[in-house]
Amino acid sequence: MATRERKARAGTETPALPPAPAGDPVRYGLHGNGHTGIEYLTRATPSSKLAVTFSHYGSLNLAMPGFGEDFLLKRGYDVLTLKCNINNWFQDVSIETVQSIMAQLPAYDEIITYGSSMGGYAAMYFAQAVGARVCIALSPQFSIEPAVVPFEMRWAGDAARIHFTHQRLSEVIGHGGTTYYVLFDPHTLDGQHVDMMMEISNRVMPIPIPHSGHPSGVVLQEAGLLASTFDNLVRGKIPDLREPLRKNRRQSASYLSALAQRCIDKRRMQTAEGLLAAACKIGNRADIQLSYSRVLLKNLKPQEAHDALEEAWPKLGHDAHLIAYRAHLQHLTGDIDGAFKSFDDAIRKQPDLLAFYQGERAMFGQVVRDFQNEKRLRDAALARAKAELELHHGQTGSFSRPVMIATFSISLVILLILAGVAITFRLV
Repeated sequence: MATRERKARAGTETPALPPAPAGDPVRYGLHGNGHTGIEYLTRATPSSKLAVTFSHYGSLNLAMPGFGEDFLLKRGYDVLTLKCNINNWFQDVSIETVQSIMAQLPAYDEIITYGSSMGGYAAMYFAQAVGARVCIALSPQFSIEPAVVPFEMRWAGDAARIHFTHQRLSEVIGHGGTTYYVLFDPHTLDGQHVDMMMEISNRVMPIPIPHSGHPSGVVLQEAGLLASTFDNLVRGKIPDLREPLRKNRRQSASYLSALAQRCIDKRRMQTAEGLLAAACKIGNRADIQLSYSRVLLKNLKPQEAHDALEEAWPKLGHDAHLIAYRAHLQHLTGDIDGAFKSFDDAIRKQPDLLAFYQGERAMFGQVVRDFQNEKRLRDAALARAKAELELHHGQTGSFSRPVMIATFSISLVILLILAGVAITFRLV
């Protein structure tokens, strides 16, 4: 690592950062607005290389390390990392803010940006602002703004609440000297985003990774290929990943899960079930277990679907729709009390759908009441029959075991018929 003086950029009046002690990297907090924090990691002897990274979707803890920190520090980079506690695609950070922070840092011989999904978008958006030679973006979005990408519905809830302040990506990546390496699964909506990027700039280098899902970096990591891919791209070499992925795909739960989704799209449900079962054995991931549960239900295996969901339940985010799905499985598997409780939880969780969930709960309740009424009528009929026997024969009536079994079977059939028609929607 080259020895370089720690000083502010020439031509600026921003004071230099204090000297860092020798040894482990020191973290400096350089910016915070309540939702987004910007931190700088360096050692006493700063590197000649800087990586600017951006947190991915769902990474909402400002106290956690930034995206790829350890990975990059081991490769000799200083790191400037942008983290957030809300999924807002960094719309609360401007290019001017990032440039003012860069002015506080030493001059670097090499700068790259690096991010995944939401962070991949930001890595592309801010690459020119930080003077990056290379941007490595894993499954980035061109935008999530409905007016720009009407086909994109995966983050519709986030898009509805975000106040978009950034320029369009087309206005940012269409010029400058940055090379944008974009890794993505062409079988997902990510492919459409990449097509839009390529229309804007000939410096966008697409690297398709079929059946890697979103984000594609997870498959590379599980297959042991992420580090070598990163190193090659920094050197300007696009690796051929087809053969290594083919050899290592069976050890990637994400690959099997993405392949299963393709089978679901083609209505090959039995194949999808087998792929997801194998994926669950490789990695104990709640999102894959949930997908497995949904496929099992589509394949008419409610008990197995219920068991798969319950295994994943402690690790899942419990939104109203997922809770209602759990209620549905509890109902199908005979846990009536649990289903009622889950429907009540769903109503409390999302009161704006109160009428929907209350209507579903009421319909479900009617099934139970109908069955209870049927049971009371059956018990009354048995009591009358027994009284008639006693009246005509002068003794206590009795029923044979076959008669009792037949009576119970008829009741069970009635219950199943009522249950089968009660809940008409399927949250799968």
